[in-house]
Amino acid sequence: MHRSRLESTFSSTVEEPCLFLEQLPIEIRRQIYALLLTNNVLSEWSSMSHNAYFTSWQHPSQPPLVFDYTPKYALSPALLRTCRQIYEEGCEVLYGCNKFIVDCSVSGLCHSPVVRSFPEVGRIIASHCRKAEHLIHISAVKKAQHWKIFLSSAIHTCLDPIPQNLRGFYEAIRDSPPKSMQELIIPQGASFFYNYSSWGGVRPKYHEIELLLQPLRILRNIPNFEVRSANIGEVRYFNPSANQSSIEPLTIASDFESGLKSLVQGSEPNV
Repeated sequence: MHRSRLESTFSSTVEEPCLFLEQLPIEIRRQIYALLLTNNVLSEWSSMSHNAYFTSWQHPSQPPLVFDYTPKYALSPALLRTCRQIYEEGCEVLYGCNKFIVDCSVSGLCHSPVVRSFPEVGRIIASHCRKAEHLIHISAVKKAQHWKIFLSSAIHTCLDPIPQNLRGFYEAIRDSPPKSMQELIIPQGASFFYNYSSWGGVRPKYHEIELLLQPLRILRNIPNFEVRSANIGEVRYFNPSANQSSIEPLTIASDFESGLKSLVQGSEPNV
């Protein structure tokens, strides 16, 4: 009787075979993962919560600007908690087949769907937002293989210079270089917050493009790299009623761009 009890106990703990893993080839499984774990919205502004309360970037005469929007990704990440093998296979699709947006246009902060809610950052209350120096501790940032990054050369007089902000993000990914990275620089005057017609005619100051992009020089082994001016329709807070003459075209010196691209795509040691 004692032996039968042991056999009964042992048989009840034997795991049932997983037909999903044993009978479906990896090609079919990857198609299923893609249906459950990918969405083009992750590369768009709409993938980030707008439930933020901004006060520090506006003219004192203007009322606070309040957003209240929570995005829906239509993903099924709970699938990754099924077992280790499904987790590993699913993560390859989640982080390897999606392109993730990250907004680095505000000094010291990075806004992206790959980071979770942060209750308060200075005078900003926002979701999907982190201080740049904290990104190095977020594993999802290191796993993502495709990035679309928005930059602004506008100088925030009350915050740290923008290049240090960008360096925090690049430090987080430098040891796990992504497969592709697209750098989109917001044209001067195109952003709602920095359109100087909204500041009583006070023209904001801007970093030189070479200084703004200087932190990129720590990156290597990124095969697909692009840097260009963002189109007006790509700018999140563009004010369509603003004076169009305040928007200044952005130019990047061809020799600087080619040298930077060669450095980022190459494998030359970073000294």
